[in-house]
Amino acid sequence: MKKRLVISAVALVLCVAVVTTVLLTQTAAASNGILYRVSGPNGTAYLLGSLHIGTDVMYPFGDHITQAMEESDIFVFESDSSEESTQQLQARMFLPDGTLRDILGDTRVDRVRDAYQTLGIRSDSINQQQPWVVISILAVYATANEMGIGNVQKSLSLGVDNTVKAYAEKHNKQLRYLELVTDYPDMMESFSPELIDYLIDDELSWILKEKQTTQPADMKDWPLYWQKGDVESFWNSYTQSTDDTDPQLIEEYDDKLLVQRNLRMAEQLDEMLTDGGHYFVTVGLLHLIVPGSSIPDLLEQQGYTVVRIEQ
Repeated sequence: MKKRLVISAVALVLCVAVVTTVLLTQTAAASNGILYRVSGPNGTAYLLGSLHIGTDVMYPFGDHITQAMEESDIFVFESDSSEESTQQLQARMFLPDGTLRDILGDTRVDRVRDAYQTLGIRSDSINQQQPWVVISILAVYATANEMGIGNVQKSLSLGVDNTVKAYAEKHNKQLRYLELVTDYPDMMESFSPELIDYLIDDELSWILKEKQTTQPADMKDWPLYWQKGDVESFWNSYTQSTDDTDPQLIEEYDDKLLVQRNLRMAEQLDEMLTDGGHYFVTVGLLHLIVPGSSIPDLLEQQGYTVVRIEQ
């Protein structure tokens, strides 16, 4: 479902199973990916759309991506996943008072416990967890399920942002971030109770195998779309995945997860580019392709020259 590309970005911080990897050298065709160049009077930024959960078909990167990385001095990501930031996030993971049952009800919490047990995740502290923690953890596994991925650990390591960060660290590149790690729980805790219930129920339905995908373009094809740079097919699959969802929930979700965050991230990038420099920016793919309010659209509206770079 569309929400997972956004949510799982920070869910990577929550999952201990995240591992890093250097750029892979496969015999498969090099990936086109979705890459934009943003040029201004003082600086240049390359924007790469990320799938946070990946497969081998997405590697190696095409020469246009690796050349853009080589030209860049500063690598920018959505949120800091350092040990210090992870500790800050962990401090927000548990309810300050009350219980998860008070928020979600007995039936839903029992289903979450069943899902945790199915996935092999400890459930002894579940009643003290924030709802957004449950959503984030389940989202990673549900997305892997829909994409036909059995090894979640490996799929996280093959996420585009993890791969780019491994390159940046290997080459001693400077790292920056567009959001504070605490921005994520702030945003998730602002969700309406109706949206929280919907997100949890939707993840549970996949984990507990209560429904099967009926999407014309199945999620298992998303890595291939990325490899080909096929924005249209990806967007069609994304929009069709929520056809049966309450439009008010979709509007709230899109506003908080995409529209508002895109405005803030575009503002941060504008400040960086005004200062000058060469940046390589990796953010969730949807932030670059949502029509009208994408980060490339917003920067172009501010006077920057934005072009798609392909093989």
